[in-house]
Amino acid sequence: MPADTDVVDFYATAEGAWVLEYGGGVRTLRGPFYGSYFTLPASARNDPGRRFWSIGPPTDTITRGYAIVSANGEAYNFHTPS
Repeated sequence: MPADTDVVDFYATAEGAWVLEYGGGVRTLRGPFYGSYFTLPASARNDPGRRFWSIGPPTDTITRGYAIVSANGEAYNFHTPS
């Protein structure tokens, strides 16, 4: 299994480029930082064992930003720069 800070996926658009860490962290390579699992409200981070496999386009109707998807298929969308 990857360590929490191991990079598991990469996403790039004309707006920016980001990498996803297994534990839910997002590193910005260029462009704005929209957030990560750790910037969500505590009520949304209710599973300390949640891990992530993919980052990509948002899963809702907003086109800016990115979404991270957990190993269980839960999607978290990030649109507002932090």
